[in-house]
Amino acid sequence: MLVTTDYLRRRGFRRVSPHLWLCARRHGLRPGEHLSAYDWGAGLLVDLSSLHFTREARGERAHVYFREESPGRWVREGHTPRDDLNRMGLEAAALCAQAEAVVSVLLPLCS
Repeated sequence: MLVTTDYLRRRGFRRVSPHLWLCARRHGLRPGEHLSAYDWGAGLLVDLSSLHFTREARGERAHVYFREESPGRWVREGHTPRDDLNRMGLEAAALCAQAEAVVSVLLPLCS
């Protein structure tokens, strides 16, 4: 999905490196949570094809991954392994539901 850098900025993302944009404290994100968008485009256009939801728990980071399945249609791709989530005191279903709620504000998710 090609978007402009302005599109990401208006949605609360900021560029933190040449290929990484972060969004925190918007769209229902709580302290210790953020969205990461990876930019493989050039210039003012961003080739947005993956998005990661990250939540900190017990000094570690849990992730839920999303990718663009087809133009404009996004799916959840996976998450941190269940054993790691259990060690962090997190449940996969609850983490994924939270991530989908946040991401669905920004992108059309497929079920």
